[in-house]
Amino acid sequence: MDDTRKYQLMAVAVSALSFVLSVRAARIAIRSRVYTPKLFDTNHCPPPTLYQLDPFHALSIASCASVSGFAFTASSICLLADIRSVKDLAKRFRAALSIPEPAENVQVDPETQEIENYLNSLLSSRSK
Repeated sequence: MDDTRKYQLMAVAVSALSFVLSVRAARIAIRSRVYTPKLFDTNHCPPPTLYQLDPFHALSIASCASVSGFAFTASSICLLADIRSVKDLAKRFRAALSIPEPAENVQVDPETQEIENYLNSLLSSRSK
């Protein structure tokens, strides 16, 4: 097993673990917010809450769950499809969408070449 495959397996494992932990944290947070009245509690008073921290906690848990879920999905697909680099991923997307490969040595018309040379000379003179 080569190094890229090991790194892919580690990425899948770490993203799966973070996804499971964030979903578990969301479940614990939801269960802790359930209001169960006690025997002598008043029914007309709402339960005490922290109005500033609850939305922050909900947003942070949901953001962590969605990002880790996306990372888990993407890394699993790359592992299963044997995609080892970003270039390989781009080639697969181009092949799936039937987009032709970009040409390496394309002939440029003289006007464009002149503008490119002028811009290169400007940039090289500024860097000195």
